[in-house]
Amino acid sequence: MSNPERKRSPHAHLAGLDPAKLIGQGAAPAPTLPELPGYEIIREIGRGGMGVVFLANQQSLDRQVAIKQVMINADADPAILERLEREARIMARLSHPNIVTVHHFERTSDYSATIVMAYVAGGNLRDQIDQHKQGVPLENGIQWLREIAQALSAAHAAGVAHRDIKPENVLLSQDGHAQVTDFGLALPMDQQTTRLTHTGSTVGTVDYMAPEVLYNADCDLRSDLYSLGVIGYELLTGKVPRGSFAPPHEARPDIPKATSQLIMAALRPDPAQRPQSAEAFATALTAKSGQPIKFGRLIALAVIALICGLVFAIWSKPKAPTVEAAPAQPSARITPEASAPARSIEPAPAPASPEVGPWQPLLNNNNPDQRLVSGHWQLGNGYAESNGDIAILALRQSMPAAYDVELEFTRMSGRYSIALFFAANGSVGSVDVDGWDDHLSGVQSLNGVDLRNGPNFIFPLNNGTKYTLLVQVRPEAVTVFIDGQEYIRTLIEGRRLDVVFPWEWSPTTDTCSLAIGSYQSPTTFEDVRWRAVSE
Repeated sequence: MSNPERKRSPHAHLAGLDPAKLIGQGAAPAPTLPELPGYEIIREIGRGGMGVVFLANQQSLDRQVAIKQVMINADADPAILERLEREARIMARLSHPNIVTVHHFERTSDYSATIVMAYVAGGNLRDQIDQHKQGVPLENGIQWLREIAQALSAAHAAGVAHRDIKPENVLLSQDGHAQVTDFGLALPMDQQTTRLTHTGSTVGTVDYMAPEVLYNADCDLRSDLYSLGVIGYELLTGKVPRGSFAPPHEARPDIPKATSQLIMAALRPDPAQRPQSAEAFATALTAKSGQPIKFGRLIALAVIALICGLVFAIWSKPKAPTVEAAPAQPSARITPEASAPARSIEPAPAPASPEVGPWQPLLNNNNPDQRLVSGHWQLGNGYAESNGDIAILALRQSMPAAYDVELEFTRMSGRYSIALFFAANGSVGSVDVDGWDDHLSGVQSLNGVDLRNGPNFIFPLNNGTKYTLLVQVRPEAVTVFIDGQEYIRTLIEGRRLDVVFPWEWSPTTDTCSLAIGSYQSPTTFEDVRWRAVSE
């Protein structure tokens, strides 16, 4: 019924180049201090998948440098050293103020090599993100984002895609400017990406990898722009954009809306819908973001003016005349004779049980309303499998006022939302399972309030496990059951339902009233069915 190859977790693709595994299979457990003539090793300053980095003093010029060393075992893949040499050659020819300078490369033996780079002493962007849990200062964040884009523009102009843009690979100089480093995964754009990967694997860091790289091991310069969008989102909000996520300016109101929209455009799953170059991104960021300091001053002046206006209004308001209170009157006594006679109250009749219609299957070849909204689906009689895109499949054009929907699903890989889109009271919303960063579940958006701030419950999904989701839709409330257990009942009467922005879909009751979806998480849906309820 399903293709087993499509059910492999995307994390499995990274196993061959996982930093810990790469060190374990290729590099010695504890590389010794390298001995390079003319350099005095001071101390170790970093360790990662490509080796160990030392702080050293270049004696001839009396300057501090960073020396990166890889030591491999005799039976290890020689491509590890080949990658290091390629990194040095690429970085040496990329002369740019926002790219770390390479001074020297040397094969020290058949099993080791070193690369000498400029020492950047200000830490990296990960340090800044860890220090500012709600997002770095706006002016700094926009500056660093612009400088990374300018560095990528220079690399792309030289025909090189970085392929591993992440906060750890962006260093900060002592005067606070961003410099991109670690082109160890970079590859000339005209070179096949499979040359330095294991069969069926890809390279990079999963949170920052574009969907086309994660699933197809294929990339171009627009894949770097996706990674840049992830960094921008995380820099300004403190959160990695996983699953369903709001635009940055909704999470942090001082972010200019134009900047927020630019970041969201970079995060589009379809490369054709992203900014088409790093230069275009940097230009748009400069043009649209404005000056954060001036914006802040403008807000401050507005607040001061508002306070002054309120003070003046209170001071100039005429005083009301003093009114003396009337003397208190004795309260009337209510005697038993004066009270109304007691009446016997008959119990109200028990409410009638709602009438329910028969279950009607939706995933079949006879459903005329079934249509593709987004993503790629493998459809059969009784099941549907989504791919790793933002995937939505419409199932019903119209629904009655009260109904139940039940579906069985198995998320095969990924870690993002599974959703049932439903119509109620003239609008369309969704029930999401395992959304945002905290496994939030429930009715996603009520009057513009998403699961992070509205009613929700926590339900992390286990990949490979089948779940049964039952959603009871009534004009007054939506009740959610998972595997027979009731988790939440959300009041919806008088509230507007919406589909949140990351789904990239704005349905109405005229276009669709029932659909299923998965957010960048391949999922098998089985036995989706519904029944009408007459209350």
